[in-house]
Amino acid sequence: MIEDERLYFSGALNLDIIFEIDDLSIVSNWLGREIRPGSEYIITHSELDGLIKAIGASASEMYRGGGGSAANTCVALSALGLKTAFIGACGQDDAGKIILEEMEGVDLKIVKRSNKTATCIIFLTKKDKDRSILVAPGTDAYPLLEVDDTSRPIPFLHLSSLPTKRGLEFHTHLVSALPSWAILSLDPGEIYSSLGRESLSPLLRRTDMLFITQGEYAMLFGGIAPKELFSLLNRSEEARPLLAPGGVRPPMIVIKKGGEGAELFGVDGVEVAANAERISHIVDNTGAGDAFNAGFIRAWLRGEGPQECLKAGNRLAALSLGDWGRKWLRRLRGDHGTKGL
Repeated sequence: MIEDERLYFSGALNLDIIFEIDDLSIVSNWLGREIRPGSEYIITHSELDGLIKAIGASASEMYRGGGGSAANTCVALSALGLKTAFIGACGQDDAGKIILEEMEGVDLKIVKRSNKTATCIIFLTKKDKDRSILVAPGTDAYPLLEVDDTSRPIPFLHLSSLPTKRGLEFHTHLVSALPSWAILSLDPGEIYSSLGRESLSPLLRRTDMLFITQGEYAMLFGGIAPKELFSLLNRSEEARPLLAPGGVRPPMIVIKKGGEGAELFGVDGVEVAANAERISHIVDNTGAGDAFNAGFIRAWLRGEGPQECLKAGNRLAALSLGDWGRKWLRRLRGDHGTKGL
């Protein structure tokens, strides 16, 4: 893989608002349901507006800007110098304008704008530094990708979850239109994982690279061992132009374990683990898994081995923990560039 190939991404385009809070009890009490650290929830815009008023001075707003899992990975890879494009939808409102303006270097010609932008409230507890995500979905008027939308076929597509039924239908259509030789990377997140294997089957059976947390893995696959899951993924033997010598042959499963690092399972029997990088102070863990994906994908496209790919993912995840939201990307775009990554 050389870096003049354009990589495509699709998922939610959210306006993220991150609050630091003592504990989640006020959130749970106001919504009338338990809100747990590390989990994601769908709420309405009216609930979101009411909740922001209810928390008042009990929470401090620390960040407001673009978000969304695939979008985070896309912007990180763009900051690392790769050519990227996004396929999705956001509102015609000010929030949508902010989101798109922040996606520096990303080709946005296949982003459709209509109606309202999705808003994501993220609560980070001061003691545990773990986040809870509440998403109020926005427009689901997703673009239908036409032949003329790209100058050439899509060689690589990375997906993360969309919060509505229409979103999953859109991704299913998008995947069905991929060239048979293209690479599909999937990070289902908690939203898609909660739908179960049957609902995700159209995506899974085409997936070459599966990025998933331990909790999402249990939700989607239960106690099935990773090496037994490859029958559910893409087992095509067709030649793949993006496969670089020395890299791991897909399909592969990458399990993200937070502070414990990550594991990779390959169809050829490869089983590799790498410890997380230690940092002295965690500011915000929102999007750390998305940063991991970016580091891993970049290393894999360069043909690096499984251990090196995991380490590259862990390095970028650790870097992301040092600032709020996407502010850490300034270190990739600034004078330090990509040194050491």
